[in-house]
Amino acid sequence: MKKIIAFLAVTLTLFFARMLFLGYGYYYGDYKIQHYPWAATLDQCLKHLSLPLWVSGIGCGFPLLAEGQVGALDPLNVVAHFLLPPDRAYSAVFVSAFFLCGLFIYFLSRKSGLSELAGVVSCGSFLFGSAYAGLVYGPAALRCFVWLPAGLYFAQELAGGTASRRTLPGLSLCVGASFLSGYPQAAFYHLIATLLFIGLYLFFERKTLPRKTGIWVVVAIVAGVGLAGAQIFPTLELTRFSNRLHQGVDFALSKSFNPLGISALFWPGFGRFTAYDFYIGILPLFFLGISILSWKQDVRVRVWLVFSLFFILAGFGNFNPVYDAAI
Repeated sequence: MKKIIAFLAVTLTLFFARMLFLGYGYYYGDYKIQHYPWAATLDQCLKHLSLPLWVSGIGCGFPLLAEGQVGALDPLNVVAHFLLPPDRAYSAVFVSAFFLCGLFIYFLSRKSGLSELAGVVSCGSFLFGSAYAGLVYGPAALRCFVWLPAGLYFAQELAGGTASRRTLPGLSLCVGASFLSGYPQAAFYHLIATLLFIGLYLFFERKTLPRKTGIWVVVAIVAGVGLAGAQIFPTLELTRFSNRLHQGVDFALSKSFNPLGISALFWPGFGRFTAYDFYIGILPLFFLGISILSWKQDVRVRVWLVFSLFFILAGFGNFNPVYDAAI
């Protein structure tokens, strides 16, 4: 535990040095004209013990909480903006999201049977690969991704037969916090990922989940979604007024992942041509290649390979004939 805390303290201090010591922050592009003003509005509301149900500073008025991306009910946001000045709270959410996500990745790695050092390497690979460190989708996605490794941690306990009294409440809280983050699409994918993860482990280990446990898993997920109801229902109501409501499937698949984008894993500069840059570094790719060699002997490798392949193929969208036909 000391190793991961020291690793996160050093690396995050270096990564966020300009933010922590020089007053820099994410105040450009959409962050400047959208995310920070929203965060400042949320800060003002929370300090007056209210919520931004309707704010007058946007157009003729706007239901900011229902829009969701501000994360008005997100635990990280609420604590930071209630305790700190708006600019510091805005920056603190970025740092705390990295810290918590790194910690959860480490715990998940250790739960999967990896050593302390391997857990630290896994943490660094995930946090500082371009998919997370690049902040591609903004603060809402960053807050949401925190809860993916945490949910998989509890899924690992369920599938591995090491569930305890904390497992189901923990899974429920992860589901709820994920939907409160302000990025409902990713939260839904998290839910699919958690169930798929459990199913793959049971399949490859030739086990079955006890019926009673399965029922409690469903209850935990429903309870988690219920915890986020104060965010989910206003957002669903607002979608009725969206100009995207009647867009066709072509619009939904317009951001499909071009298979050529995989080349960015090995040649980061190629991401400029495919508009996808998720280079994770040479070391993680090396470890990936080594692990694949043991896929016949190690259930964990088979689970993660199929797990990853599922989401890669789903991400192809209209480049995947099977996915396109299913839609």
